[in-house]
Amino acid sequence: QSNIAIFSVGSDGTDGPTDAAGGYVDGDSAIAESSSKFASNKAQMGAALFIDNTATLNGTTFEANEGVATEGAASAGAAIAGEYGDIVLNGVTITGNTANNGAAIYDGKKLAVTINGATVTDNENGIIISGGSLSIAGDVTVKNNEKYDVYMSSGKLIKIVGELGEESEI
Repeated sequence: QSNIAIFSVGSDGTDGPTDAAGGYVDGDSAIAESSSKFASNKAQMGAALFIDNTATLNGTTFEANEGVATEGAASAGAAIAGEYGDIVLNGVTITGNTANNGAAIYDGKKLAVTINGATVTDNENGIIISGGSLSIAGDVTVKNNEKYDVYMSSGKLIKIVGELGEESEI
């Protein structure tokens, strides 16, 4: 069952914390099948997609999304942001996104992120895990992000949950 609410379509991302331009996952769960693309969205947090429950994304591309800082608040998670829940990324591409924090993926509180094959490159910065977790398997490439590739709060570890591909780079 899916429950995706799209709101603030066409927003310029300057309306503050409630401003979002891509998709918002709340309620039961969401599944995005192959060939979905989130591009050129703007918002303070979760410009392309904000997760507040459970989502599975298959073959999805996040490109050129922009986190827009507002007075007194930095931008975060231009491609994917969330606070609670679980997100599974299967064969996703996250590239060319910009935000002050976690332009590719931003965990604000306790988001569990599982990556089964992904390319996370050429973003302003990569992945931030604050209170949640990061698990990886398959062919995973996280590199060439401008400020950092992966930043995890003290005591947090990347969990390897399956065999990594020969071409994996983190």
